[in-house]
Formats: sequence, C-alpha cells, structure tokens
Amino acid sequence: MKKKLLCTLALIGAMSTSAFAATSAAIDGKIVDNSSVIEENGTTYISVRPIAESLGLDVEWIGETKTVIISNGGPLYITFSIGKNGYTFAKTSPMPLSGAPIVVNSAAYVPTDVLTELLSYKTEENDNILNIITNSNSQEDETTSGQAVNTDKIKADGYAGIVTEVSDDEILFNDSVRGEVRLSKSSNVKVTDLNGNTVDIDSITVDTKLVVEYGEAMTMSIPPLNNPVSIVVCK
Repeated sequence: MKKKLLCTLALIGAMSTSAFAATSAAIDGKIVDNSSVIEENGTTYISVRPIAESLGLDVEWIGETKTVIISNGGPLYITFSIGKNGYTFAKTSPMPLSGAPIVVNSAAYVPTDVLTELLSYKTEENDNILNIITNSNSQEDETTSGQAVNTDKIKADGYAGIVTEVSDDEILFNDSVRGEVRLSKSSNVKVTDLNGNTVDIDSITVDTKLVVEYGEAMTMSIPPLNNPVSIVVCK
C-alpha cells in the first residue's frame, strides 16, 4: 500500500517527560528508519508515525482535538487522543491500555499494547531492538491462478469453516477454531474455487464452506471484523 502522511504530527502543549533510553523498532526483523522506543512510568512506548507508515498505514492528525487516526482504507481504523487513555478500534467504544498517548520531541508515542492488543501482533526485544512480528512473510501464497489450492495446510491452521450469514457488505464466517468472524466483502479480496478459478464474492451464500486467509489485523469487536487476503470456496 502506498504510504501516505496526511499531516505531520506536531507538538501539542508542553509536556513534562523524563530522560528516556531510546531504542529502535523493527518489523519482521527489518529496522524501521527514524523509529524510537522509550520508557515512561514503566510502560514501553513506540513512535507512531514511522512504525505505522512502515506497516502500510495512513496517519491523520486532527489538531483541534489532539487526535490521531490510523487506518488502512478498510476495516482497520484506530483513533486516540493525546493524554487520554482510550483507544478505539473500528469505531468501537474507547478502551484503556497500559498508558495514554504522549508527545515527545514533537512526535506522538503509544504503548506497545496498541500492537499486541489491537493489531494482534507479537513483539520481542533483542539487543535493544523491539521487533514487531506480523507474520506477513511467513506464508507463501498458495492461491496462484490456475493451480489447485493446498487447503490442508490452511485447514490445519484453523482457517476453514462455514458461512452462517451474508449481507451486502459482510460475510459471517464460523471459523472451526476462532469461532465467528465477520469478513469484509472488499473488492481487494481474492476469491477462487479449489481449482484456482475466480469466483464472484457475491455468489457466496449461507452454508458455503470456505477456506480463508485472514488479513493482518483483526478488530476487537464481537464478532471480530477482518479484511481477508483470499477466500477459497469449497462447495
């Protein structure tokens, strides 16, 4: 996704901060340029802009309310306001995390549980580098056009299930492991049959068996909402 910054984050008011021992962040082992990791009151914080952009996300700053919006043009939509410990995901009610967003040296920072709790990523720290694990490169694309999909591997990962409800915008999918998941009927979703032939997503009906490759982010709503990468129809 083309990286885009809608407005540079500015310093909002004078904030009293202590001296931080800053480290860098990496995504799947690759260092993120200009990233910073700091400690505040025992909580680990990450710089918002460089990390969000490196994840392919858009960042918008609303100066009037000191609010940051992070989105991907689809179901991923996170908002938070500087100094307020409340984070929304997909326009849900604000939820508290380990600390409120802060501004240091004109940059916005959020606690790392924005990554783990809201985006379902894993993190690990080695040699003063915080590594964000997205698993985006851990799986080869198995939906090459014209070739049969190896569904056994995906089923083993718990991505197989059955459709229980369909609307104009979403598919309610009963994952055999995760339970109910709402699938966005985005035009970007690759939908095929078992032989790799393209299938119209609107042809999917109740009781259709699917194999789903989920997108990276799953909302915290109940049921969670996901923008899938691909769907295989197993009628």
